[in-house]
Amino acid sequence: MQRWIQSSLFFLLIFINTNTYANLTGYIIGIDPGHGGSDPGAQANGLKESDINLATALALRDYLEADGATVVMTRTGDNSVTSAVSGQTELSARARFFNSRGVQYMISVHHNSASPAANGVLAYIARGDCDPPARSGTLAHSIVIEMTKNSGLNVMKGGQSSSVPCTGKPGVFQYNAVVIAETNMPAVLSEVAFLTNPQEAERLKKADYLKSNGWAIYAGLANYLGQTPLPLTQQPVVNNNYLAPTLQNPTAVAESQTVTDIQFQWYNNNINTVIDHITFSLQEALDYQSVPTTPVYVGQCANINVGIRESYEANQCGTLKFNQWYQWSISIWFKEGNTKTVNAYFKTQAVEITPNGCEQVTEIPQQECLALLAFYDYTQGNSWWVDSENYRWKSNNTPCQWVGIACEAGHVTQIKLRYKNIRGQLPNLSHLSELRFLILDNNRLDGNIPPASYFPKNLQILSLFNNRFSGDIPDFSSLTKLRFLQLQHNHLCGDVPSNLQQLTDLIILDIDNNHLNAVHDNDFRNYLNRKNPGWLYTQSPERCPLSLQMPLSLPSLGTVSAIDSLGNPITTAALFNGGLMLMGELALENSVIPTFEPVNIIGRITADPQHVGQTADILLVAAFKELFSTLDSAPIYLMLDEYDNILLWDQRIESLVPFRHITLEATQDITLYNGYFVNPALLDINLKYRLSDGTVVSHNDSIKVVIINTIGGA
Repeated sequence: MQRWIQSSLFFLLIFINTNTYANLTGYIIGIDPGHGGSDPGAQANGLKESDINLATALALRDYLEADGATVVMTRTGDNSVTSAVSGQTELSARARFFNSRGVQYMISVHHNSASPAANGVLAYIARGDCDPPARSGTLAHSIVIEMTKNSGLNVMKGGQSSSVPCTGKPGVFQYNAVVIAETNMPAVLSEVAFLTNPQEAERLKKADYLKSNGWAIYAGLANYLGQTPLPLTQQPVVNNNYLAPTLQNPTAVAESQTVTDIQFQWYNNNINTVIDHITFSLQEALDYQSVPTTPVYVGQCANINVGIRESYEANQCGTLKFNQWYQWSISIWFKEGNTKTVNAYFKTQAVEITPNGCEQVTEIPQQECLALLAFYDYTQGNSWWVDSENYRWKSNNTPCQWVGIACEAGHVTQIKLRYKNIRGQLPNLSHLSELRFLILDNNRLDGNIPPASYFPKNLQILSLFNNRFSGDIPDFSSLTKLRFLQLQHNHLCGDVPSNLQQLTDLIILDIDNNHLNAVHDNDFRNYLNRKNPGWLYTQSPERCPLSLQMPLSLPSLGTVSAIDSLGNPITTAALFNGGLMLMGELALENSVIPTFEPVNIIGRITADPQHVGQTADILLVAAFKELFSTLDSAPIYLMLDEYDNILLWDQRIESLVPFRHITLEATQDITLYNGYFVNPALLDINLKYRLSDGTVVSHNDSIKVVIINTIGGA
């Protein structure tokens, strides 16, 4: 008999590759290729400065990334760097770009111009930054040294007419160029060489020379940070260095019929402010390097948005086949507009069985064994709290001895696992045809309670209280043998199914401490009162989706308050409206939404008539709290800046940063967010506008959002 193994496949996406030193892992470096778009910079000898600035900067980026650093760039093509703030110069926009992205060191790449005889290397830093604690001078000097070594050019003895040399640091000059003077981190503007020098221009026309200049700047930074730089001869990885893959187990590994232990993991060293989103795909492949012309995706996993998570389980995709090649792809989408994708391949095949499978199990039917394994896999069995190692699930071929399992006459009749830290979602258990007792209370199960078809017809006790289930109570009327149905202390919403009255054997019905709607039918209400006298206790229907209760127009967000620049209350006639729009159809003020469902949050401002025509900063803040945190845990206060970066907020009005800068109209709509939420959370979102004189106007009632987990979709 051919035997199979069930095992975990772990795919680790690592920020570096086999040619990487990884000295700079954890550093966030900003690169500004000078000029671009409508501003070509200096032009001479057939060269355009913006072009060679970019080529040098891209080489610098490649070496930094190959050495483990996270790199953000103001441009990666021939374009200008625009600003969302009216009246702000392009150079200021570049500085603000880096300030908002957690950059630790910034390098602006330029090439010089003067008379044909001029040639040499220099670097500029902001005034006063020659010595510690600013550190820019030391960094600039390290870069100048490496640039001179690489090019053989001399250091310049003078720079701009208004610049001042740094004592003891030849080639380094203090000069308040905007892009280095307005940044918050150590910043250097490097002048690599003179493109106006005919001899130097010929070298600058060669790609290898531009690459070596980029390497020299990288080497100067690495030396400054006390690290050994990659050698110039090493070719940096250009395309996939954000997500360079390695297979932890490069040989073909097989999985059992359940395939629910397979987990995809990746390590991403980028910060949230750099990344817009990440997409994940799993599809069939022809061999180790190609896929069919028409993609054959595994279940739900077809370019799904996975946010910035670091793992994804195969049971969220679907079932894999035996002896089949697969390609998995992860694409990282950066806020600056770039996208990087990595692909890897693996094959499933047959190998020797272990006790983890069901092939050697004889005391119960194979289908029942597989159903138990599916339950174990779906509910993260590896993290259960089990008292004895001898009775862990899958530790032997006798499931009737596993913790919490009872059998009679060759069938599973009971699963009793209370207080075991069981989490995740319930799979289809209908193949456990003789199961009478399913007791899973006081765990951490979440998602929707499955429909009745997922449970055996012989089920008598279904105890799921004190978990984290959400959504509606299913129609259990087909489970005619139910005697105990305990669903209290969850997050269940919606109407109580009236057909529960059809369960004539039902003795206990507990549904209290949820968020269920009121029951208007007198007979049904009397029935519930008899079965569960406290069923209305702590019911909070406002926590449930309100799609059937809210109009399609944007609802009011309540009263408005205003303070002047000194914090004193003032009277205002402004109004705020807005809410959530799910999939472009419904507008809700308060809502429960699933992850992976597109959400629009819109703010409508009717400005105070005396403010119309004035410029104002739109301020967007939120109180964030983990969905399942304790009631007394403090929320985290956040705000969004003009680049949609999430920033911490200390709750002081004066520390708020602008989300948008607008001219107030009588009434206008502002998109506050358009996309997906990733993590389960509670959000209280508040919208304000701030005039140039410091007056702040805001609504008093926040948009309340409860975000819940889903698998592969809404």
